[in-house]
Amino acid sequence: MAFQRGVAHAQRDEFEVAAICFEQTLRLVPEHVGALWNLGLAWQFLGRMEESIAVLRQAIAHQPDLAAAHLNLAMSLFLKGDFAAAWHEYEWRWKCSRYGTRKIEALAPQWQGETLTDSSLLVYGEQGIGDEIMFMSSLNELRAQCARLIVACQARLIPLLKRSFADVIVIPQEALSDSETRRRLGSISYQSALGSTLQFIRPLPSPDTAPDAFLIASDDVLQLWSMRLQGLPPGLNVGISWRGGSEPAEIKRRSTSLAQWAPLLNVPHINFINLQYGVRADELDNAQSLVPGRLHHWPDNDPLRDLDNFAALIASLDLVITVDNSTAHLAGALGTPTWLLISFPSSSYWRWLMEGERSCWYSSLRVFRKQHGESWESLLGTVAAPLASIK
Repeated sequence: MAFQRGVAHAQRDEFEVAAICFEQTLRLVPEHVGALWNLGLAWQFLGRMEESIAVLRQAIAHQPDLAAAHLNLAMSLFLKGDFAAAWHEYEWRWKCSRYGTRKIEALAPQWQGETLTDSSLLVYGEQGIGDEIMFMSSLNELRAQCARLIVACQARLIPLLKRSFADVIVIPQEALSDSETRRRLGSISYQSALGSTLQFIRPLPSPDTAPDAFLIASDDVLQLWSMRLQGLPPGLNVGISWRGGSEPAEIKRRSTSLAQWAPLLNVPHINFINLQYGVRADELDNAQSLVPGRLHHWPDNDPLRDLDNFAALIASLDLVITVDNSTAHLAGALGTPTWLLISFPSSSYWRWLMEGERSCWYSSLRVFRKQHGESWESLLGTVAAPLASIK
């Protein structure tokens, strides 16, 4: 059956062939909802946003409660830059299995943009740490609007957030299940997932409104990293990270090998600093054979264990070059100059839109795009030229 063949091709990222199969299905069964929303996703991953949006809306017209079609429509609208329409569709994520279990217990009414004067607001993270950081750019604006702001987040973010947002109450998210913690928090007027706040605070983000640094590294830890970096040879200190994604398909799309970084790693007068979390010993050994003595690694630099230490290292660097992962978000939020290497297609691509070098989320971030069919080596060779030109 053409539909099943299409699904199999899509799972292998063969979206051109998948689209043909779904179109064949629709010629036979024009109202085949599965073929409609899968075709919409295939068009999205091929960069054909107008066609993706049109066919996803057809799927929704036939099955208005199809959450996957709504969420994929949100992604295509984001990629097109139509934030006004995208935010509404993005709320359908709660009906999808990937997100549905991440919604916390209702401790207060859901905030829908009501005036917050004299009110308290609880916001909480519901996605990966990179998304959590990205949406935290709204915290200063939220705090200015409400009498009391409470942030429930991943525990490893707490030291960074307490330092960066002095007037905000920060607690580990798991503490919300504790009755004594809830009692101490007092009355809560509204609650909201972090990913739902920007539609009311900054509904039309653009590179021109991208916030400057909103996270602050520890001065004491900054000094320690500064001393370490002073011991390196003269030159720029550039942090690199080469793997991203948490699911197999996204790891494949977003990640590189260090061997593919050879065009960049051979740029002279650069001290490359390992920022890759979960780095393997064999990767570091291979890197040393590629560029002996050029890639520097400290075993105590472990963002999975001590994010505050990792943030201070990033804030100490001249530049960060990274694939699409949480390091990019942390570096951007700290205001460190960051070059982001992104690959199309990727389900995370919506954050960076379809074109342009500037980001809607971080003013210090510059986007380099690997297009469909282009190699990582080619993109990294392109990035090597501006790196070599930095004085």
